[in-house]
Amino acid sequence: MATTYYVSHVGQDSNPGTEAQPFLHVQRGIDALSDPGDVLRIRGGTYVESVVIDGKAGGDQAGQEILIESYEEEQAVIDSGYDDRDEGAIRFREVFNGLWHLVDPGIGEYASHLTFQWNLHNTFDRGAFTDFPQYTRLIRYSNLNDLRSVNQTFGRLPESLAPGGPFLVDDDDAFIIIPDHRPHAGERVNRPWVYMGPGIFHNPDDGRIHIRLAPTTNGISGLADYAGDTNPNNLGISLSRASTGTLTVRNCQRLVIRNITVRFGADTVRVQSSRNVEFDHVRIYAGGKGVELGTELTGSTGTVFSHCEFDGGIPTWFFRSDEKGGYRFKVEGQPAERNNLASGTSGLLFAGSGAASDNTEIHHCEFVHGHDLQLVGKQFRFHHNWVDDMQDDALAIGFGQNSGEVHHNVVTRCQTAMSFASDAVGGPYRIYRNLFDLRRPISAIRTRPVGDLDGPVSPFRFGQFYKGSNNADDGVIDLFQNTCLLRFQEGVTSVQYFRHSTPVGPRRSFNNIFVDIEPQPLTMARVTAYLPTFVPGSWPTDGNCYFRVGTFFEQDNPERTGVLRHDTFMFDNHQFDRQTYPSLENFRTAPPTVDPNNPNPPEASYYVQSKTLYGPGYENSGIDVDPQFLVFDPTGEPTAADDLRLGPNSLARQAGIILNDPLLNPPIHDPQAPTTGHPDMGCYPSDNQQLQVGVNGRRGFPA
Repeated sequence: MATTYYVSHVGQDSNPGTEAQPFLHVQRGIDALSDPGDVLRIRGGTYVESVVIDGKAGGDQAGQEILIESYEEEQAVIDSGYDDRDEGAIRFREVFNGLWHLVDPGIGEYASHLTFQWNLHNTFDRGAFTDFPQYTRLIRYSNLNDLRSVNQTFGRLPESLAPGGPFLVDDDDAFIIIPDHRPHAGERVNRPWVYMGPGIFHNPDDGRIHIRLAPTTNGISGLADYAGDTNPNNLGISLSRASTGTLTVRNCQRLVIRNITVRFGADTVRVQSSRNVEFDHVRIYAGGKGVELGTELTGSTGTVFSHCEFDGGIPTWFFRSDEKGGYRFKVEGQPAERNNLASGTSGLLFAGSGAASDNTEIHHCEFVHGHDLQLVGKQFRFHHNWVDDMQDDALAIGFGQNSGEVHHNVVTRCQTAMSFASDAVGGPYRIYRNLFDLRRPISAIRTRPVGDLDGPVSPFRFGQFYKGSNNADDGVIDLFQNTCLLRFQEGVTSVQYFRHSTPVGPRRSFNNIFVDIEPQPLTMARVTAYLPTFVPGSWPTDGNCYFRVGTFFEQDNPERTGVLRHDTFMFDNHQFDRQTYPSLENFRTAPPTVDPNNPNPPEASYYVQSKTLYGPGYENSGIDVDPQFLVFDPTGEPTAADDLRLGPNSLARQAGIILNDPLLNPPIHDPQAPTTGHPDMGCYPSDNQQLQVGVNGRRGFPA
């Protein structure tokens, strides 16, 4: 018989768990669940526990799920707990706790009164502020010298200019020396120690946790510096070990977790060897990782995240280079070692094993202020989500033997919108009706010191749309009906979807809008998009709109820029030399490249040759004009008023190709395709529709 149990801060674990006599701990309530249809309701408040839900099985009929939820309109929060050896650490959460003593008043370094067993593989080095308006992580320092540094710039200096810090070494532990053709030739290369912001370090020498909350002085417009209290005794702080999990679901089936906040720890949520587990309106404030969806031996099936919030807690004073810029160094008289800087401060927001998980669905969720978001397993479905401010891959798709659909999402601010950069071939993937608006940058590179060997650099980096694998094919991919806006791109092309074409594929592209924005001229001009190189079978691209905004052309090298490009490749025993096309008209009419050094010149142009694989010819229906969005700043600068639906006179209206035409093999099904006629290009199916994404569809694009 189904039973409803209750947990409250005024309860006792010896109680029967009724509403009048509730349990005290969440784990006690979890342990009481035994029958299909059982319910656990948790009264509002914060429960500092590491909760494990193991072996709970609901029934297969509707209403027989085991349900764990907050009580009515209250909000239950589960924080990462501690094991017996670290029991005293819970008091760090208390304001005015008196658990810290000042070590160095000159820089504001404190150390804990309490000592904690130090282990190389399980340090006590995960932390976050508990009461900030926005979830904010503490920096995880790998070296105590960085925590103590007064320098806040990071780069490479000749030793004569070095303010203090280690010298770089190569893989053979030899000092790296500035070459003869550079200034300061013969000097060693120094990396100054760098303070990256409020953070912690578990010192193996004394077992104490060292903390420093000194202000940051990056002084970069748009990135707030830390200017809060410098005394940790006055603040609530959550600290935990690298092995600590907050909520683990193991060997469960037909389980629903609803309207609960889970936060902190290392892996905040772990789902292992379970089937049909749903997280509904759950807020996940990630520790090292947000969600770990099993390993190769503990994968799960049918996991659903609906209307959930994922927050990685990356501070505004934290840069991608703080996470990624680790180096090898040596101090005189000591062996070489590695400084990982702030690596592990914020890990993957979502991760798991692609080989062992399948049928995962993530919809109407929000992912912010994190690092990577991995879509793993077979037949995943990722739709109606908002992904913003990711310091690495917004969607890491090609990381495992996976397949699935990515549709009706909005991706903004990231290093890479979609990454297939792994050695595993997956697919098929259907990627459609998404808005990739990458016109706003991420905070990527910490300010470099004066005299840096690499010179000054902008702290901001604008995201790229697609990153493929160099070592394996990216899988079977259909990319259609998306709108993508790119700004300040680097490299040969802006849209690198077809950069690498290997015979596994195919990879296809239809009815997308690509807007390539270059507000200022760069030293190296670029092409907007790659064409696929011919491989056995058809890799068609057609019906796409390419629009270039800004300054692209260099007078001395006009051949280096244009709309489309292909690299040198062989097809039908003919060598097609690299060629750039300044317009689609030129692409369709240009003769084959004439090169006296080409041993096997092609007999027909790329466009004509493509007809042998795809009847109309690649980009036969493509256009390279302004799509005429309803509201779009001609400079490409993002504004709050932007409306990226097509204007009434847009040439992209009804200009896409019909995707379910038998001409395509196989045809493509678009659920929002018109029943008659040609579709509009881009992600919007009609004038009066928005992309409604995020929790309860609360985020509309256009706003």
